[in-house]
Amino acid sequence: MLEELLKHVVSQDYVRYFVFRDDIRKLLLLAEAEVMLGNETRFREPVGILYKLTDGGEFTILRGKELIEEIANILTLSIPVDEVFGLEDILKEAHEIIDTAHSTYYTEVLENGVLKIIEGVRKYEDVKDKLGGFEFFKVNNPMVRISEPKFVFMSTRFLPEAEEIPSEEVWGWSEDEAIPIVFNYEGLQGRSAIRVSGYEHYDVKSIRKDSRGKVVEERFIEVKTKAGRSLTIKLTNEEVKIAKEKGDNYWLYLVYGVKTENPVILSIRNPLKRLPFQRRAYKVEREEYFFYTIG
Repeated sequence: MLEELLKHVVSQDYVRYFVFRDDIRKLLLLAEAEVMLGNETRFREPVGILYKLTDGGEFTILRGKELIEEIANILTLSIPVDEVFGLEDILKEAHEIIDTAHSTYYTEVLENGVLKIIEGVRKYEDVKDKLGGFEFFKVNNPMVRISEPKFVFMSTRFLPEAEEIPSEEVWGWSEDEAIPIVFNYEGLQGRSAIRVSGYEHYDVKSIRKDSRGKVVEERFIEVKTKAGRSLTIKLTNEEVKIAKEKGDNYWLYLVYGVKTENPVILSIRNPLKRLPFQRRAYKVEREEYFFYTIG
C-alpha cells in the first residue's frame, strides 16, 4: 500500500529518502502499524510519524486522509534521494522516534477504539463466569508493532549552509573543496575515486572491485556544490548527454556545507529518471573584439 501511495514518484527500484523544502527541522517517517491479538494480525495501516524539532519537540501520528494530504504536500516540495551522507545522527534519531510512536499509537488510536470493545467483551465474559456459563470469547490486550520506516522525509533545514557565499569569480574554488568530501564518502563505501573533470563532462569516476580485482560497481559522478539549502539542480547539455549514456551508473552528488565541520552529500542515481527535468534554452548575445590591418 505504501508503494502504491508513492508510485507516481518512485520507480520499481524506489528510493527511501526524500528531502523537502521547509524552514523547520522536520521529519516524517512513513511506516506500517500492525495491531495483533494473540498471535494474529487483526489490523494494519500506513501511518506517518511527524516530528518537528522545535522547542520541546512536537510529535504527531498521521493516519488516513490527514496522512495522504501531508504526503501530497511534501512531495510537491521534495526531491528523491538514494543515499544520504552526513546526517547519520538524524537518521539514528528516526529509530528512536519509531520506538516512541508505539506508545503514542496505542494511546491515541487503540484506547479510543479497539480497547473499548475489548473491555466490553471482557465484562460480558466476567458476568457469564459468575453465572456459571462457558467462556466464548477469550480476550487479550492487543499488541502494536510499527515497522521500520519505508520512507524517510527530511526537511532542508537539516542541511548545512556554507558560512560565506562565494562570488561567481571564486565559485570554482568551492567545487574543488567539494571533491575531497566526495572522495572521503567513496572511500568509506569501499570504492576508489579519481577526478576526471579536466577531460570529461562529469567530475569523478569511482569503482569498486571484488577480491579477484574484478570491477563490480562503477559510478560516473557529477558533483554540484550547494552554498545554501536550495534543491534546484542545473545540468548542462553535455552533462545530460553523459547522464543518458551512463544510465543507472550515472550519479548526481549534491554537496552541502562545504568548509563546514559536517558537510552533507545527497546522492541521486540516474537523476534523469528520478527527477522531471525541464529543458530551458538561452539566447546568448556574443560580443567580439578584433584588430585588423588595412590592405
